[in-house]
Amino acid sequence: MKYISLVVTSLLFISSIQSQNIIEQYYSHLKDMDDATTINISGKMFSMMASLEIETEDAEVKEALDFISSVTSFQLVSVDNFKDSKKERNRTADHMTQRYEELITVRDKENNLTIYIDEDGGIVDEIVGIVQAPENFVVFSLNGKIELSQVGKIAQYIQMEGLKEMDHVKKTEAQEVKVYPNPISSSGEINVNLSDYFIGGTATLYDLKGKEIKQISIDKNKHIIPAYGLTSGNYFLQIKKEDVSVKKKVIIVE
Repeated sequence: MKYISLVVTSLLFISSIQSQNIIEQYYSHLKDMDDATTINISGKMFSMMASLEIETEDAEVKEALDFISSVTSFQLVSVDNFKDSKKERNRTADHMTQRYEELITVRDKENNLTIYIDEDGGIVDEIVGIVQAPENFVVFSLNGKIELSQVGKIAQYIQMEGLKEMDHVKKTEAQEVKVYPNPISSSGEINVNLSDYFIGGTATLYDLKGKEIKQISIDKNKHIIPAYGLTSGNYFLQIKKEDVSVKKKVIIVE
């Protein structure tokens, strides 16, 4: 009986952790800072917005309503005058890569934006955005049942200061980047599908220690990278052009 109780308690604990969004789990302490701004839109609000009877032939309006109907909650925390923004980002870097897939990273001289997704079978349960600037830190979590093909349009619906780099998500069509099959045999080939934006960039395969294994120049939408000679294990493929990169996990098996 004690063993069963322990198992049940453990399962309930794991379930509660998985149901929390990234802000509740790792960034709730930011809400109490002096220069923090918090936005929290509940599922009820999205349901009310989606249920509005709006008669329109405007394709963009219909698209926006469809998007809203797929969202269950949105939460954002922004902190100004935050000198430890880089340290805050690094604090959870490992947790992010273990729990989410990195969709896109945009780096310029001042800002660093990364969009992560929790996706399965083409449906995204959570979109997480983290922006780190010299004295500013922004994190948001968008939950729902969102089609992967619609993720690139989130920039249209999340417009605020500090998130201007969000436009890159749509411009680069990062959600269209595919790496398959995955896992892949060490005697097989890695297929890479790319959007037009990344033509002229590079695709680099790294091991988990960050050692470069292979690199190719991107000159078309589809490339094949031989996996011959790779030992079994986890790798990641970084597709990069200028300040924008997309990272995909690659699993090699015997």
